[in-house]
Amino acid sequence: MTHLLNVNNKQYGEFRLNFSGQMDCAPGWGAEYHKNQINGLLLHVIRRGKGIFESPSGRYQLRENMAFIMRSSLDYYYEADEEDPWSYMWICISGDMVNRVIEHLQKINCEILAFSDIRPVLDCFESLLAHNSTNSLEDELFYNGVISTILYHCLKAEPSDSLHLIRSEPEGDTLANEKRYIYLASGYIAQNYCFDITVKDIANYVGIDRSYFGKLFKKHTGVTAGKYLQQYRMNKAMFLLESSHDSVADIARSVGFNYEHYFINVFKQYTGFTPSEYRKWHNQNSHGKTRQQNGGITL
Repeated sequence: MTHLLNVNNKQYGEFRLNFSGQMDCAPGWGAEYHKNQINGLLLHVIRRGKGIFESPSGRYQLRENMAFIMRSSLDYYYEADEEDPWSYMWICISGDMVNRVIEHLQKINCEILAFSDIRPVLDCFESLLAHNSTNSLEDELFYNGVISTILYHCLKAEPSDSLHLIRSEPEGDTLANEKRYIYLASGYIAQNYCFDITVKDIANYVGIDRSYFGKLFKKHTGVTAGKYLQQYRMNKAMFLLESSHDSVADIARSVGFNYEHYFINVFKQYTGFTPSEYRKWHNQNSHGKTRQQNGGITL
């Protein structure tokens, strides 16, 4: 196994380049990332071979000319194939422009990409890894150009999540299929609660009829999908009220509410407090402690 890692951790214009590298993996070699271990966006581009990528959305079989994207708010695991282990290049970047790209990818629920022509992307990585940094204006222009080009090709690539999903159980195993639907729904909510999504959007992503999805969700979780989504948003809102100084309006938008007054009404129904009252109560009674966030569905 060969491994090259460049740690930059420097700001170049709109981008912060945290680190980049490449690896020819040994058979079965794997790695995992947990929530908040990634600063910004971590992109892996597969040059050859194949392997497995796991996220809350599912388990995927990936191969050359594809890429997978990870961000800070979720857990991930990936592993090289035993017979044809993959070789990949990666880059971890952050910054305002990267946040805009992440938001776009969230909206289309995309974490797997397939390139019709991967050569321009690999050329960018090769020039990035070969570059000798001089901490100059030329450096800033170089890194901005290379990173912008990589992101441009990623946005042009074809989202391929559903095409490469591995079914963990035989199709005839009804219970396993039902649980997979709920697991996919949970992952979708975790990635998109901050947008104005509905139960219909979740059912469409899972790929089943809305009415049937509603029955399955209630059967396996004990609550309706709409109530679970609302609880998830309220838990996130409570955490933000406890841990940040963001305004109530900003927190409302960050958990998927377009109208502040509606958010306040829902929050009061859920907690018995308005958001401002809850923040004041927490500050007076928490002694510096912040509540744990909801970890999602356990099946």
